[in-house]
Amino acid sequence: MAPNYDILASVYDKLDFGNFAEALTPRLVDYALRNDWMGRRIISLGCGTGKGLQWLAQHGYLLTGVDQSEAMLEQAKASISGGRGSVDWQQQDILSLEGISGMDMALALNVLGEMDSLKQLEAAFQCIRKTLHEGRLFMFDLYTIEGLVIRYQTGDRLIYDTDDL
Repeated sequence: MAPNYDILASVYDKLDFGNFAEALTPRLVDYALRNDWMGRRIISLGCGTGKGLQWLAQHGYLLTGVDQSEAMLEQAKASISGGRGSVDWQQQDILSLEGISGMDMALALNVLGEMDSLKQLEAAFQCIRKTLHEGRLFMFDLYTIEGLVIRYQTGDRLIYDTDDL
């Protein structure tokens, strides 16, 4: 599956890689609530440094943050404190989730594009389905090649090799 993200953990937030999940998470929960979703237990798959979990923790959700990178999970643990919700941190691969069930919502933001094949994507969907209560929500994103080109074509973002990176 995905490359080892341990090497990115210390600079991930400095490069704003978690901003997409951070911005989208409240909007997805709002959408779910407006469409009669009721639940408290949310699993974030490929949670990275926890940017997408921060808002959820502040609003009292019971969270499970899953990432296969130990360094990313350490960053996430350090960034989320003082929220009303609780977070169960799990270092696991989403292709073989173990011991997680009874979730009301699964979020997979900016992670499924890391799958190497449709077979891996299908395996991920099957594992994720097992974590959810019957009839609950799985919210995810997938970019096409064209979508990725459009997303990164703006040219307004340059990353320079600085001492803090």
